[in-house]
Amino acid sequence: MTPPVFIFILASDPKLIESINLALAPIEARFLFFLSAAAVLDCLETLHPDLLIAEGELAQEKNGHLLSVLNNAPHNVPVILITKDGAVDEAVVAMHLGVLDCIERRYVALQLGSRVRVALREHT
Repeated sequence: MTPPVFIFILASDPKLIESINLALAPIEARFLFFLSAAAVLDCLETLHPDLLIAEGELAQEKNGHLLSVLNNAPHNVPVILITKDGAVDEAVVAMHLGVLDCIERRYVALQLGSRVRVALREHT
């Protein structure tokens, strides 16, 4: 039996959290929600997620420190970033920091579930 998938979710906007919950409902996984990048970093000392789904503004706090940490050993956690609609510059910076995928906020309900499945298939 394979261990359950563990996904960290970094988001503070209630509407976005609701969209994420709906999109991920069919996925069998354990989820842990965070309101700050600092809380995610603290938790990395004891838990190792298979994936992080992050609201762009929160993930890129302090010049993307969280994204840099997650992209390097020993963590190597794939990240799906949820950006503001039309925030191409935010997505470009995130990709340079090692983000696996970016989704505009308006497409979360439509695309997040399938993109999470692909990420987990390729990285777990």
